Amino acid sequence: MTAATTPERTKGDPVSMWTYGELAEHLRTTEGITASASQLWCILTTMEIRIDRVRGWLSRRDDPEF
Repeated sequence: MTAATTPERTKGDPVSMWTYGELAEHLRTTEGITASASQLWCILTTMEIRIDRVRGWLSRRDDPEF
């Protein structure tokens, strides 16, 4: 699960970070792991992984000239 949360999203995706709901769907379809968004929040928060917080704002994927 940690490996799914830490890398950047696919190159064509305009959004550069996951939501908990998107991560839950991704894990269900690719890994066969069934967990709700709130369960993922609890698990990842315990592991001190916060996908809803951005470390920097200078990595806008939708504007390569930024």
